[in-house]
Amino acid sequence: MNITFQSINKKELPAELLRLKAELRILRKELALTHSGNLRVERNLHFLIKELLPEIKEHSEHRLLQRSDEIPSKEAHYGRNLLMPVSGLPQSPEEAAASGWDTSVSAASRKDPIGHFYQDVLPWLLWGNDTADSTDMHQRLKAFVLYGGIEAAQSHVKPQLT
Repeated sequence: MNITFQSINKKELPAELLRLKAELRILRKELALTHSGNLRVERNLHFLIKELLPEIKEHSEHRLLQRSDEIPSKEAHYGRNLLMPVSGLPQSPEEAAASGWDTSVSAASRKDPIGHFYQDVLPWLLWGNDTADSTDMHQRLKAFVLYGGIEAAQSHVKPQLT
């Protein structure tokens, strides 16, 4: 089976950013009330804001737009399930822990956490795992910030030997 990679349409990306921005504002207020002072949560939330929603100057291109070729289209993201079925995967961190899953960051994320974020995590944040995903963007953003996040990925990156 040969599946070709199709990156996100750059014209669709600004609308997706607006959706993310609205959800991040809500999440930021929610977490300020419930997780104030939790450095891991604050770092993960800061990463999302810094990486996805920095101030955009008219004559400078947003980092997300610069990396848009790495972001799969919604169809390509859902299509990966043809190669890696998700039907048997746990649907929450709690379910994963209860069934004995290793919830540490995957090997691919350990090698290139930012690349993994753009190629797999960001599409999941935007659209879920597939058309039947019952979570909404807010729930996925909250799960990223509370249970994983870029800090977890970066903590597994092996230092380069010089």
